Amino acid sequence: MFKSGTYNLLASLTRLGVSLFSLPLLIHFLGAKSFGLLSIINSVVAFIALAEGSIALATTVFISNEIQGDGEKKTDYRSVADACFSATLLLAFFFLALLYLTAPILASFYQQYGQSMAGTIVVSLRISAFVLFLRIVQQYYIGILQAHHQYGIYNSSFTLYFILGIVGNVILAWLEFSIVSFFVWQTLLTCLSVVFYAILCRRKQYTCCIIPSVRLKIPLLKNVLLYCSRTWPGNIGGLLFTQGDKLIVGKLIGLEVAGIYAALTSITYQINIHSSTPVQPIVAYLKGNASGKDHFTNYSGSHTIISKSIFTNAAIVLLLGSSVILFSEEITEYFLRIPSNSFYEVPDLLSALALIYALYSLNAVGYFTLFAVHKELVNTLISLGSSVFTIVLIYVGAKFYGFTGAVWGNVGYFVSLLQIPFAFKYIGYKSNLSNWLYLLVSGTLLSDYLLSTLTLTLFPRLLLYVVGIVIFMVSAKPYFNSVMFSILSRYAQKKVKY
Repeated sequence: MFKSGTYNLLASLTRLGVSLFSLPLLIHFLGAKSFGLLSIINSVVAFIALAEGSIALATTVFISNEIQGDGEKKTDYRSVADACFSATLLLAFFFLALLYLTAPILASFYQQYGQSMAGTIVVSLRISAFVLFLRIVQQYYIGILQAHHQYGIYNSSFTLYFILGIVGNVILAWLEFSIVSFFVWQTLLTCLSVVFYAILCRRKQYTCCIIPSVRLKIPLLKNVLLYCSRTWPGNIGGLLFTQGDKLIVGKLIGLEVAGIYAALTSITYQINIHSSTPVQPIVAYLKGNASGKDHFTNYSGSHTIISKSIFTNAAIVLLLGSSVILFSEEITEYFLRIPSNSFYEVPDLLSALALIYALYSLNAVGYFTLFAVHKELVNTLISLGSSVFTIVLIYVGAKFYGFTGAVWGNVGYFVSLLQIPFAFKYIGYKSNLSNWLYLLVSGTLLSDYLLSTLTLTLFPRLLLYVVGIVIFMVSAKPYFNSVMFSILSRYAQKKVKY
């Protein structure tokens, strides 16, 4: 479990470094206005691409069941792989057609920026339709690798794909190519990536498909599609929060402000991505540790896995969240190269966004645990409800209070923290130490934000950062020791034979 989480974390940190390196270059070469346009197009594509993540998750879950077992009657592995691939192709063709045909309608929402920009949006979206098709197919092979716990290979290859995409975009921006060229490059790169993953899975001798099977079992295909559809409302909820905000800001405030807003959220979103990625393997491992037919309470060893996941998630949230909050001035001025007086108080807004994103990122363990115990509906209702509430707040804030109002509208996503108590209830997990850890991280982040509003030089802020980390490590020591004791006890019990 945590070897896989380590692979995820290392790959995430690598992608974080590349993202942070490329972001100021893209803003510099493109300008805030063109960067805002690029962000809006990517946000539109992300909404249509809601099936992308569901295919990887469904493939991982269904194949994991065949490999590890959960006490239920099994279908043969080959039939499951065939059903997942057929579902992949059906969804890929559907969303290809959907994005290609609706591109002019989607572009019409931004007619106020002129026919030229509207035309650029249409062409870019139609090229992105083919990128989306390839990415959905790519997710099938990624799901196969994750089901076999090949997180090291998957993360290294996906990180290379990510780096090549970013480097290509920076080069195109430097050479002053059009926005459309960005999506042509993504099409070529994603096509190569799909071929690579297909060859990799075949060489690993994992049963997978490259063409639809004539032995397809329709009931199994329906189960896969049904599982995917259950995750879509939840995905829509997440997309409303992470992408819908940019569309609203671009529509109500302008492309240039949308570009700056997208740059700030690109940084703060890394807090969520890199604190949740190490926790993602909990889905396959909790299902693998299930015993009997009770999917909600009877999990052997699951509490240890959850405890270590909480510790990992909270530690990364604190490290990344505090760093952005306390050093927002340096990030804005020297990294993003946005003068603090160009649009409102950008460093203060970056600190606020970092606080909000860091606090809601503590929901990662609850989010993935709900999937593992087949409570997709609960996950969906919480995610969708919190996202709709957030989008309403962002819209009202942007309309009446501009940039500042849009930023603080993000607090609505705190509702997603309800995923934690619901998940722990279904799996029967109780721990005062984990509650203390959540409170400690939240209190430290809030204190950092309040202190960041004061006029402090770099050294006091650096001292606050170090003190906060030290307090966390000292306070978390008994928590970590209890986890280690549990692991050693289980190991000793396995060694004793009667």
